Amino acid sequence: MWCEEDLEIPSPDNSANISPLEGSWECSVDASVVGNIAGYAVVHKQDHTTGDYWTAMDVSKVNSVFEGEWCGIKLALQSALDKEANSVHIKTDSKAAALAFEMGSIPFGWHIFPLFYQCQLLCKQFDKVNVLYVPRSENSLADELDR
Repeated sequence: MWCEEDLEIPSPDNSANISPLEGSWECSVDASVVGNIAGYAVVHKQDHTTGDYWTAMDVSKVNSVFEGEWCGIKLALQSALDKEANSVHIKTDSKAAALAFEMGSIPFGWHIFPLFYQCQLLCKQFDKVNVLYVPRSENSLADELDR
C-alpha cells in the first residue's frame, strides 16, 4: 500500500553512545545515490594527534538511498574486521539506519533485509558495535568522499 504522508523518523536514543567505546575502531560512513548507483565511503582517523586518515570507497547498484547507507555500514564493518578491531563505533548521518540498527530490525525496506542480515552477521565478529546518528555537518569528510 502506498502512503504519501510525511513520516517523522524519531532520532535514535544515542545518549549512552555519545562517545566512542574505549579502544574501538571509530569511523564515519556516508552514501550518495544517483539513479540506482550508490557511492559510499568509510573514513577512519588513524591517529588523532597527526590527523592520518584511512579510507575505503565503493559503488553498488541499489534500489534506494537507505540501501546505499547500509552498503556503507557493511563496508565499515568489513573494514574493521580486516583491521582486526575488537569493537566498532560507526557514525552515520542516516537517522533511519541508526534507528534500524538500534532496534535490530528494519520495519520498512524489506528489499534490503539480506544486506541488513549480512551486517548483523558481521556484528557478531566484534565484542561491541555502535551505529550512531550524527548530523551531516559532523560527517562532512565521508559525505565529500562518497560523491
